[in-house]
Amino acid sequence: MRFFVTVLIALSLLVLVFVLIIKGFSNHPSQTVPQPLTSYAATDTSMQFVISGPVSADQTHQAITMNISQTQAQINIIQGYQGQIINSKNFTNNESAYLNFLSALQLAEFTKGTSNLYTTADLGACSFGDRYNLQIINGTGQTIQNFWADSCSNRDGTFKGLLNTVEQLFFAQIPNYGDLTSSVDI
Repeated sequence: MRFFVTVLIALSLLVLVFVLIIKGFSNHPSQTVPQPLTSYAATDTSMQFVISGPVSADQTHQAITMNISQTQAQINIIQGYQGQIINSKNFTNNESAYLNFLSALQLAEFTKGTSNLYTTADLGACSFGDRYNLQIINGTGQTIQNFWADSCSNRDGTFKGLLNTVEQLFFAQIPNYGDLTSSVDI
């Protein structure tokens, strides 16, 4: 009887190992499905859009950073590669306005992109044009999404959404955007 139980357990383990091996070969890598942007409306998660100008000397390099959250819309004008803020402006925001903004970003495919290892680095890309970073940042400062694109036609960034629409949506969140950025050469 003891021999029979031992053989039964051994066969059961063998079948289990076989099933796990077969299952391991048949599994495809799982893809994470991003949650809808509107789910961030009542959170401290912010959407960020960065425009970085052409590669130039530190003294002449400029960038614009826009952060939009449930409570504020912020724009920073940046000088140089060290991120020196030369002008900053904050505007109040509310959950309803943020929800509408997030809905519009969702339709503009803000979360559509790739994490292809060969196209993840934007540093130095499109050296005589503009580079764009599109990020989702949670309340602790952790980056949830980080895609990039550029204004050059010969480079393929990781962002696959509607760049012009996204750009215009961010501009529309900053009152007097044109006046605030009139001195920026981007």
